[in-house]
Amino acid sequence: MSSIDPGIGEKINNLKYADYNLAISTGIKRELLSLGIPEAKIGLLFNPIKRESKTITKAAPCKFIYIGRLVLDGQKNLRGLLECLSRIQGNWSLDIYGSGSDMVEIKQIISNQENLANRVHLKGWSKNPFNDIEHASALLLNSNFEGLPMVIAEGMSYGIPAIATDCKTGPEDLIKSNLNGYLYPVGDYSKLSEYLKKFINDDVDFDSQKIKDSIDFLYDDSYDQRFVRLLKKGIE
Repeated sequence: MSSIDPGIGEKINNLKYADYNLAISTGIKRELLSLGIPEAKIGLLFNPIKRESKTITKAAPCKFIYIGRLVLDGQKNLRGLLECLSRIQGNWSLDIYGSGSDMVEIKQIISNQENLANRVHLKGWSKNPFNDIEHASALLLNSNFEGLPMVIAEGMSYGIPAIATDCKTGPEDLIKSNLNGYLYPVGDYSKLSEYLKKFINDDVDFDSQKIKDSIDFLYDDSYDQRFVRLLKKGIE
């Protein structure tokens, strides 16, 4: 039995020799199918998450959050997000939680852009940033690719909607339009701007409890039942 995550290169071909495979997202399941692995030998498991009692309520004025590695290009594409935000007017701010190799350049980009300098705040690394957040409008993720971006799920477990790219794997399993956030095509900054402005102009009305409930399938109890079921199927 095996499980698959993106970015493992040529070794991915070895998965076709496994008796059973566990995929953590629908996109990864599609990749396994493209290798010629029969659907009967693939179980869609996802990843587990803790059910949170705390609710992070809607911010006023609008406050976006980003949580993750501070990488301007490549997977996280924070550069594209900052460039898009630099053109967005209105009463908004962005709190960035995390650390990474591009911190110095990110600081330079923020300080050199008048529209970012007083709006974007680097909060640094935190073991659990959600403990530090009381109010937020939406979590942002501008990734070029993912596996299953658990930061989206973690945010939703606190009742925070997400705006994220519909990248190759992951976000499609978590985000349901108008229920818990919005998806936009990778590189479509016109659509991203449209969604950002909805939050800034308070043209959205997401229910925190419905957001939490939308990821019921990831909470520990559901995950454990699914894991046992797929494990039994894999050893039959």
